[in-house]
Amino acid sequence: MKKIATLIIIATLGINGCSFFASDQASESEKLRIEYQNIIQEIDSVLEEKIDQIVLESNSVIDASESAAESAKAANTSSLNAKKIAQAAEDNLTILDDKIAKINKTIEEINKISEKISKESADASSAAKQAIASSLQAESSAQTASKSAFTASKSSEDAKKSVDAATQINDTVCSFAKSAQVILDGIVKIQNGGSSGTGFHVGNNYILTAEHVVKGASGVIIKYQDGEMIASNIIKRESESDLALIKSTKTLEDKLSLADNLEKNTPGTIIGAAGFPIGVDDEGSVTKGSLSRIFLENKIETIQTDAALNPGNSGGPLFDECGKVIGVITKKKVGSTIEGMGYGTGLTTLIKFIDEFEID
Repeated sequence: MKKIATLIIIATLGINGCSFFASDQASESEKLRIEYQNIIQEIDSVLEEKIDQIVLESNSVIDASESAAESAKAANTSSLNAKKIAQAAEDNLTILDDKIAKINKTIEEINKISEKISKESADASSAAKQAIASSLQAESSAQTASKSAFTASKSSEDAKKSVDAATQINDTVCSFAKSAQVILDGIVKIQNGGSSGTGFHVGNNYILTAEHVVKGASGVIIKYQDGEMIASNIIKRESESDLALIKSTKTLEDKLSLADNLEKNTPGTIIGAAGFPIGVDDEGSVTKGSLSRIFLENKIETIQTDAALNPGNSGGPLFDECGKVIGVITKKKVGSTIEGMGYGTGLTTLIKFIDEFEID
């Protein structure tokens, strides 16, 4: 560019010079004209070259500008699309946030309801437990009251019977005859197939007898004092002691009392035996004898007596002068040279046998 400017300046000066020296220096002017033409040509050449270069560069710039414009347009379009997508995404996020907020609110409400239900359930469970506990307590109280009432009733009945018995049996001097009548009121006849024996009521509808009387049977027929005959079950038996216990299905009023111990019953003491021996009517009978001895036979307390014992007496009571049971008739020795040797299971073994049952 500096070269072009120099040439233009020189050309200007040349023109002015030619005018100034036209008259005197024509040949010099021709030289300058030629030089000027050359410079002009050179300038044209340079200008043309530069113009071409500028045109090329301008085209490149235009192309670049157009490309940039297209890129900018595309970028603008992309930006608009991105904005639309971002706006749509933002709208979706807003909707999603609203839904999440609603869901969270619903969850909170559900949790509150769940907590309320849990609390109500816990309260209901606690109330149910308290109700059950109260019910059990009430039931227990009712059972206790029932037992107490039953016990009181039985105690009252027993007291009345004791008073009646005491009236029948002198408090200071026991009468064998009066005791015998009390004993007869408390015995029953037991039928086991074709054989029979005796039993007696010891309380709470339990009937005590000898095991061999009910041998081989799970149930027997009980014939009561009023003539009624009822089948009953055997609830316990023991062959070693020859004892058996029957649960009566009939409520029994008369019961026989057991002696406290055998201390007052020593050899020579008067005792009696009661039962339904074969050949005697169904009212029962009593025989009188003495207590011969008390001994252990195979660890079983055994009483020996000379009171008359016969088939059918087995299972009946051995009793003292005051009407207290001291044993259960079990067997008798027989033979031409044997007389007055009857046996019964003693009081101590008898009490152990019935101890597991509630017998008043």
